[in-house]
Amino acid sequence: MTGVVSFFRTNAVSISEDAVREQLRRLVTSPQLAHSGALAKLLRFVVEETLQGRGDQLKETRLGLEVFARPAASYDAAIDPIVRVQMGRLRARIHGYYAGAGRNDPVLIEIPKGSYAPSFGRPAPGADRPAGAAPERSDWSESRIAVLPFVDMSAEPRSDYFGDGLTEELIHLLARDRRLQVVARTSSFQFKGQSRDIREIGRLLGAGKIVEGSVRRAGTRVRVTVQLINAADGCHVWSERYEREITDLFAIHDEIAKSIHGALSAQLAGAGAPRARGSRPENLEAYQHYLQGRFFWNKRTEQGLRSALEHFGEAVRLNPAFARAHSGLADCHLMLGMSAAEDPARCMPEARAAAQRSLELDDGLAEAHTSLAAVENCHGWNRAAATAGYERAQALDPGYPTAHHWNGLFNLATAGRLAEAEDELDWAVELDPLSPPIIADVALVHCLRGDFDAAIAQCRRARELDPAFHRPDWFLGLTLAVRGDFAPAEEALQRALAHCRDHAYRSRILGALGFCYGRWGKKRRAEALLQELEALAATRHVPRFDVAQILAGMGAGESALASLRAAVEGRESFAIFIAVWPTFRSLAADPALRRLMAKAGTVPAMLP
Repeated sequence: MTGVVSFFRTNAVSISEDAVREQLRRLVTSPQLAHSGALAKLLRFVVEETLQGRGDQLKETRLGLEVFARPAASYDAAIDPIVRVQMGRLRARIHGYYAGAGRNDPVLIEIPKGSYAPSFGRPAPGADRPAGAAPERSDWSESRIAVLPFVDMSAEPRSDYFGDGLTEELIHLLARDRRLQVVARTSSFQFKGQSRDIREIGRLLGAGKIVEGSVRRAGTRVRVTVQLINAADGCHVWSERYEREITDLFAIHDEIAKSIHGALSAQLAGAGAPRARGSRPENLEAYQHYLQGRFFWNKRTEQGLRSALEHFGEAVRLNPAFARAHSGLADCHLMLGMSAAEDPARCMPEARAAAQRSLELDDGLAEAHTSLAAVENCHGWNRAAATAGYERAQALDPGYPTAHHWNGLFNLATAGRLAEAEDELDWAVELDPLSPPIIADVALVHCLRGDFDAAIAQCRRARELDPAFHRPDWFLGLTLAVRGDFAPAEEALQRALAHCRDHAYRSRILGALGFCYGRWGKKRRAEALLQELEALAATRHVPRFDVAQILAGMGAGESALASLRAAVEGRESFAIFIAVWPTFRSLAADPALRRLMAKAGTVPAMLP
């Protein structure tokens, strides 16, 4: 039987449970909550508990334990503010929704301050938003802006990097204003080369304003056309054309950013000043190499990383004081190590040196603090230094998703703090809502927690965004193999291998596939993959971590431990995952594994 729920601020009108649940559906699929799994989960929980008559039991400690999976033995709500912080975010999102797209919805769901139990009501006559304290911003999406990839209309071949670079630079400049929330590059670039309705793009990105434009180079001249568009109705707010010598490119960047700030002055008034502009190169040729470096880095392949290294290196040669180019070098060396494309003993010290040099030149560069933190995390095994670096990066640039992404995955997840890792990755998704790498890593954390259904759903979402990206299929196959669904796991992992056209991540996927075959009882196939990895090791770096996955799947515990010992002694980048990686759960009780975990700076007690 459908129940009836009481509510506030209405005149004795009953609201059915079905109506409340339909309104809940609208909220959790809105741009305010669709990309925030933790907040959507919190809202669903408190609404359902209230509908079941248990609203008076919604206390902070219970929410911390049941929604945010804090450990019962150590959780202290007075010390850990997770519930209060997330509830504050949720209230702001709900207010933003009702001030915008939900203005005319038939049911109001609110969570009054001082309570964790929601109230349900209908809009009062003439009212256009929920009663109660006004949110910090009248509409969450109005100060959120997305810069779409500029269309490069130049006649020169292979000049995409120039239009992409202009887009990235504009994102970089706008993001330095704390009053704006700028959608990160990966999500904006999902729309490159597509003809999509601006209103749909705004909805998918949760952005109230969209910047789009085109660039054309001809000899030494460059023409840039830019429009600022209101995502709600597709109407132009401002447009301008700039035609200058290419040597004036930096001035064009600044003029566009200044004009956009002027057009948004009503939304930005009284909210604080923009941050100081970061370092700029003195040499235009160096800057163009930097743009090409970022273009290749974003391909996320070994070949792309090595091409990016060449361009960042040339940028540094032409302009040794170019801090962002040094940071780019650090990112390339770091990812070559994490992907197993290169021995971390060789590339991680290079990453550290480049990040440190970048910070010597510009200590306010969040990207360099994040890169150095990741080196401390994944190679130095200095968790305190890594945490300090990630926090410093987040303080400098709260809108930089990679600082949240890597902190969640490399730092918190590997320490067994999986609920906190999920929260951090949730922040990263909020900032970069259509990023396949981040969404795939959300799936991995779900897998590490044993929430296989959630992991599978996120893998499929990441695949939809980029069917040619290997990571969603890798983690889908890993999840299915751990769950015991071996045939679909093999299919997913074979797809992942097909997408790996060079050595980056290939051994990682082979390790997962070998584990699958071993658990499945297909010993010959598992042995064949072992032989493939051993043969490959004669000519290039092959992580013992990945060999250990196959051995663990085959039930060869002692051999798997020997490989993991070699991984720790060699400071392999994935050794930090030993405590939580699901292919090693059969070894969890072995004291030798726990000694290895302690040596790698992980927390043995957190292994399931």
